[in-house]
Amino acid sequence: MKSIKKILSLVLIATVLATLALLLPSCVEEKSDSLNLMVYSPENNAQKKVYENMISEFTKETGISVKITFVPKDNFNTKLTTSLKSKDAPDVFYLDQPKLADFADQCMNLDTGFFAAEGEEGLHLSDFYDVAVDTIKYNGSIYAVPFSLTSTILLYNKELVKSVPKNWEEWKSMSLPSNKALFGGIGSGGYASWYFQAFLKSAGGDMMSDGKIVFNNEKGQEAAQMLVDLYAKSPKDIRTSSNAFTNGNVAFVLAHNADIVNYFTSNPTWCENNLGATLFISKETNGTSYSNIGGENIAINKNTDNADGAKQLVKFLLRDENVNKAISSNFSAIKDYAKVPTSDAVTGAAYSENLKATLAVVLKQLETASARPAVKNWILVNDEHLANALSKIIDSDADIKTTLDEAYNQAVTVIGSK
Repeated sequence: MKSIKKILSLVLIATVLATLALLLPSCVEEKSDSLNLMVYSPENNAQKKVYENMISEFTKETGISVKITFVPKDNFNTKLTTSLKSKDAPDVFYLDQPKLADFADQCMNLDTGFFAAEGEEGLHLSDFYDVAVDTIKYNGSIYAVPFSLTSTILLYNKELVKSVPKNWEEWKSMSLPSNKALFGGIGSGGYASWYFQAFLKSAGGDMMSDGKIVFNNEKGQEAAQMLVDLYAKSPKDIRTSSNAFTNGNVAFVLAHNADIVNYFTSNPTWCENNLGATLFISKETNGTSYSNIGGENIAINKNTDNADGAKQLVKFLLRDENVNKAISSNFSAIKDYAKVPTSDAVTGAAYSENLKATLAVVLKQLETASARPAVKNWILVNDEHLANALSKIIDSDADIKTTLDEAYNQAVTVIGSK
């Protein structure tokens, strides 16, 4: 009897082991054939559905299942930081351009194995805008893939601006009725510093040069003085009034893709009749029109269990037929795919000729746009120290040189470089 029980026990153990042997490979296979994707939350449910349907097509094509996590943009960096430490860390994730340096240690190095060499079939670095490539490099290596782009241009009210100024002197010398504002302003916080970069580059300056902070030099002071001069002809109660631009009370406003689409959506009649667009006004006549750059990159977790699948997903998102479904009103970072849309990617509503012409100005501006510094903690410098300095200069008549020097000293302590 004991022998029979012993035999039955051995048979049971063998059965269990055999079952486990069958199950274990399938578990491993399931892990390797799945991906976690973390992206910005779409603006509405319709856009979310478009994104989900697009990813479903990727699964049908490759057999790789994808779990999407949508995160509001304002909370994205915080969520990404915690998620990368969790067991459900994203394999592929959006990465705000100025945050590349902060997350480079968690990103897969893409110097080899992703971009094809020139002359070979595949995706090449030369396919992207040069400025887009500037946003994916840190310490000489590549840690992300350019995805979407936007830049800042000037919109103007044709009723108040009969001829676009040819240089800064003409711009700040314009005469307007006392109940109108010349300039809509640069806003506050991170946006203020981002918009300031357009003035800084046009003045011949930069945020950093050769690894050193230089936004407080003579060029930076000149850019700040230009802002002061524009604000002097832009009463706060007028430029900050409700719908100041589309109500005809402001001559010039800074805008990028999303702003432009919103203007035309909120007041299409006024925009069709009165809205004009121009490249950022150069400091000197016939000078280069410089501006800034915004948008997103895509990165791959260096600890992913499915590196090949992650690369496939990124390349899928970059396809011409997919990229515009995912980037809302921005442009593809791939030059050949960066085309002015004829209609809304989600609703299908046709864009007017003036809206398309205005977006085309942004596309032109990308040719001379400028990336933000690729250094750790630049967001803190941008959103706080420099932003606070600009606020003091504009709103409190603070001395320009002294205030920019203070921001410089604060920035040095944050990024550890003079």
